[in-house]
Amino acid sequence: MKASQKRNPWWRLLKLLVITCVLLLVTIWCIAVYIRYPGKSGSCPDLTASELNVFLTRYFNRKRDTSFTVLPGAFESGSVDDRIWMVPVVHEGKDYFAMVDCHGGIELSGRR
Repeated sequence: MKASQKRNPWWRLLKLLVITCVLLLVTIWCIAVYIRYPGKSGSCPDLTASELNVFLTRYFNRKRDTSFTVLPGAFESGSVDDRIWMVPVVHEGKDYFAMVDCHGGIELSGRR
């Protein structure tokens, strides 16, 4: 019997183990992406004006900055799954839009 024929069952087992491990890792990755993906799930709730104000207050308090004023006139932008609230804010005498996502993330954008 040749040496390659003797090793053949071990190579088959090794291939089977490698393929199984790769499929397992891909499956775990797909599940993790599905669970953590914020959009297309209807998971973005409606936010009230007071909740938006709380997010903005926390944002500026982390920066130890109290020179901001939230103005009325917030509006919603984006789809149901990827909502962003545009909140007018005056900060250090300049007008901004605070873009607040449904998880409380904030980005300031200048406006004219």
